[in-house]
Amino acid sequence: MSGRPDVSVIIPYYNREKYIDEAVQSVLAQTLEPLEIIIVNDCSRESSRRYLDRYENCCKIVDLTVNVGLAGSRNAGIEAARGEFMAFLDDDDMWLPHKLEVQRKYIDEHPECAIVHSAAWLFFQDGREEYCKQFPLGEMWLAQALMNGYWAIIPSVLARSEVIRAVGGFDVNFRECEDRDFIIKVLAAGYRVEGIEEPLIRIRRQNQEGLTKKPWRIYRADLRMLWKHRRLYLDAYGLRGIVSFLIEKAQLPSRQVRYLNEIMLFLLQFVKYRQKSGYRDPAIYGRGQTNPPWIARRLNEKTNELKQEFVKKQTSSNISVIIPFYNREKYIDEAIQSVLSQTLKPLEIIIVNDCSRESARRYLDRFADVCKIVDLQRNVGLAGSRNAGIAAARGKFIALLDDDDIWLPDKLAVQHKYMQEHPDCAMLHSQVCAFYTNSADYVFGRFDPWQPMSLAQALRDMYWAVPSTIMFRTDDIRAIGGFDQRFRECEDRDFLIRVCAAGYQVVGIPEPLIRFRRTFHGSLSEQLWTMFRAHFRVVWKHRGHYLQAYGLRGAANFLLVTLHMASWKTRYVDGAVRFLLKIYDRKWVLKPGYRDPVRSTGQSYPVTAEATAVGAAEEQRQSA
Repeated sequence: MSGRPDVSVIIPYYNREKYIDEAVQSVLAQTLEPLEIIIVNDCSRESSRRYLDRYENCCKIVDLTVNVGLAGSRNAGIEAARGEFMAFLDDDDMWLPHKLEVQRKYIDEHPECAIVHSAAWLFFQDGREEYCKQFPLGEMWLAQALMNGYWAIIPSVLARSEVIRAVGGFDVNFRECEDRDFIIKVLAAGYRVEGIEEPLIRIRRQNQEGLTKKPWRIYRADLRMLWKHRRLYLDAYGLRGIVSFLIEKAQLPSRQVRYLNEIMLFLLQFVKYRQKSGYRDPAIYGRGQTNPPWIARRLNEKTNELKQEFVKKQTSSNISVIIPFYNREKYIDEAIQSVLSQTLKPLEIIIVNDCSRESARRYLDRFADVCKIVDLQRNVGLAGSRNAGIAAARGKFIALLDDDDIWLPDKLAVQHKYMQEHPDCAMLHSQVCAFYTNSADYVFGRFDPWQPMSLAQALRDMYWAVPSTIMFRTDDIRAIGGFDQRFRECEDRDFLIRVCAAGYQVVGIPEPLIRFRRTFHGSLSEQLWTMFRAHFRVVWKHRGHYLQAYGLRGAANFLLVTLHMASWKTRYVDGAVRFLLKIYDRKWVLKPGYRDPVRSTGQSYPVTAEATAVGAAEEQRQSA
């Protein structure tokens, strides 16, 4: 967490001298001291304004000459704020003492987060308290913010100042519902908004003259907000989504009108928010190819530091690192940093630019002092890019890294030592730590630990080698002709089959050595039917191997499993595939007399006592 105060607190104030003391005291009692407290006086009556004089020593008071409402008052505070972050507090609410500390720590641990908010305690005049949370756990999507059931309470918000200013602050045309409009604007711009389930604020629910006591006035504001964002509603839900929102919002004010309330309750039975097919939420997919400014600055500083260290340390290794690059400037910094941070420094880092757009190519210039950049004249895909890197490599060993993945620091050292000790091993790979946007990391490995992968195994869907984990001997890879450039997808499975068919030994380490990005950024693995067509071409190309090892049933097994992966969103096709899978039961029975090219070499693979122990532990973990 930042060691210096960098949070500006903004408190709009309008004739609330009865509650302002508790609000300001809750800020002064924070375990994390704010940089400044700004009270914006929204043209209160004179006696109420004089009450604020008691805070002149600890707060900055901004006086407005006309009453502009919450949106305008917050904007005035935003204009006067100096902090890197901003937090908002209404003049009749209170923060819990650790509010700023918890959120500031959260935003440090989640650097992509632009705004973090929290749950709240609602407290009433009769002493009751209610827990209030109207948001999904973790990241909020725009489609969720458009629904009536999702909301972010502005007094619970801690936001980056540059994000607030980038979206233009709050819309002063809204005297009500400015909070929902603001969150929609932020998400539509592609920024991340995340929520904490712990209540960090106390919201007053008493019989003061608040806007919540004027339901029809709020409903009219909701109509205006809906009209302003009608295009977003139509893109996400269509006309049905708009009608659903109107019915839900009308239910609350209609309680005051008997028959209208009964009609609303009847219509609520038909309220449904169903996202349109093909909808791509801007909050997930609309973030563009570049990082937000605050992340770009941090990545640039770290990259420069690592480059200086890398240049100073002379390396005696014989490893060439190949990174195919195509319009992924958003992730390439982390990939390069993971190579520069290796405990065993590589001989060279080769970035193969697969005919990216001009701005993305210019981004690579920052790495020119430590990397060799190979520019291709036309886009050839991952297979062609890797082949170009293999042709340019000078090392005895080659390690692959995709431009959106990350190596762990010991990756090269562990694999290089292993291949030096085991000269029969032509290719080495490892387990993978997949990391997601909204869930915990997941470690997986689809191979038998420490054992050479047979061709029969490589033909099955349960066995796989992630390209970013691979290290292989340069001479061996050139001998089989590298990757097949005819495959834009599934080139890794085709490559694995060809390596095993040539009799080379491919060994997997039961230890994650890379972090494999599994987020919504348009990767090939998300194009399910495209991947299935590529799998079909792989089976057809290697049909001879399938027939020799498993017969027709083996090829059918593989195609059914990959079809199931592609069809899970298609109801009836998926049902039919599931039925066929029950018949085939994924049985992979080798044909009598089959001799595998890898096993038929007659070579015994040396396994150390340590490797045996690790392999046994891994088998025990998988069985558990």
